[in-house]
Amino acid sequence: MKQNFTTLLVEDDEDDVMLFKRAMTMNGLKNPVQVAKDGVEAIDYLQRKKPYDEIAEYIYPEVIITDINMPRKNGLELLQWLKDNPVYRVIPTMVLSSTNNKQEVKQACFLGAAAFIQKPKRFEDFQTLLNRLYQFWCTCEIPE
Repeated sequence: MKQNFTTLLVEDDEDDVMLFKRAMTMNGLKNPVQVAKDGVEAIDYLQRKKPYDEIAEYIYPEVIITDINMPRKNGLELLQWLKDNPVYRVIPTMVLSSTNNKQEVKQACFLGAAAFIQKPKRFEDFQTLLNRLYQFWCTCEIPE
């Protein structure tokens, strides 16, 4: 059981990133959160490409939370890349998206998403959801 694991949040909407971090703070969660704006940045982060090559600042994530709709490389393309790369596909990856498109949900699950969660509309619901997600992952064995 790991309490202080690092999350890679793959999200292009700065407001959603701010809400995510605010919900973390309000829940008293001190887990490090690294942010990539799309699938390309997430892959660069995971592969330690510049500017993510500073080991002290950019910590290997134990959990990835990704949006679906992003520029350059979307969440489904990121999931496909993770699935195709055995070193990284062991990282539990959840989709947190405002979409509820059944085809995208099925495709995300097929590509290895551990969960597909629709973003709540109210901040209080988002805060509760995030707290539950982190409590769940704290009870899981996360590969290192």
